[in-house]
Parts: sequence; structure tokens; C-alpha cells
Amino acid sequence: MYNSIENLPIRIWHKIHSDKDVSLLSSRKKFSENDLKLLNELWENIIDEYFKKYGVPEELENLINTKKRIAILKADYIIYNKRHLLTLAEIEMNSIKYNNRVENKKSLEENLAILSRSYGFKISSRDTTVDEYYSYVKSLENGRK
Repeated sequence: MYNSIENLPIRIWHKIHSDKDVSLLSSRKKFSENDLKLLNELWENIIDEYFKKYGVPEELENLINTKKRIAILKADYIIYNKRHLLTLAEIEMNSIKYNNRVENKKSLEENLAILSRSYGFKISSRDTTVDEYYSYVKSLENGRK
């Protein structure tokens, strides 16, 4: 069972994010309701561990700030009954949709290929942990190996 960013392979990390399937944290095939609850708690702990070590990704922070602006605009509309505030909120919501479509995200394997080329050795999605992967990324972003 994976219980930390220090032993969770980056491939499983990405798969859990994309499929929303926390059962990937365990090698077992069948789970009771209680097992799934415990796996969800474990996943939240792993996410917390990631945030404590690497912080909130800029992309996520921007999304949170945009959603906050939308909530404030909608609350102001309710308070002041000014229709243009709903229009502004709708514009912000459309910007989220547009950014999600336009954003040119590279696959995990493409990112690993870039990292491997930069470091001069193969970095595997099966063998590289979440902690190692983000350490490589952070180090490369900071301009050092």
C-alpha cells in the first residue's frame, strides 16, 4: 500500500488524479465501504504531504482565485441586485472553461522525456516516486541539477 509521496510512483499519482480512483493506492481488488473511506483519508494525507513540501501549484492557485472572484461577484449581485455583476461572474466562468480547453498540457510521459533529456538519464514513471519527480521538476525550474 502506498502511503506517502516518498513511496507512491508518479504514474499512480497521475492515474488517481485523472480517474479519481483511490483504490490504486492498494494492490487489493475488492474494498468495503470502510476500506474506501480509509483510502480516501490516506489520499488526503498524501495530498497534504505534497502541499506541505511543494506548495500549491500556480495553476491551482489561479483557479482558486478565479473561483473566489466568481463567488464574490455572485454574492455582491445578491446583496446589491446589480445585473452586471452576474455578467462579470459569467465572464470569469468562461475564462476558466477557455483556459481548460486552450491549455497545452503535456502528458506525464512527455514531461518525463524532457526531464530525462535534461538530466541525462532515464526517469521512469513506474520507478520514480512523486517526491523524486517533483524534486527533479523544482530543481530544473530553479536552474540547477
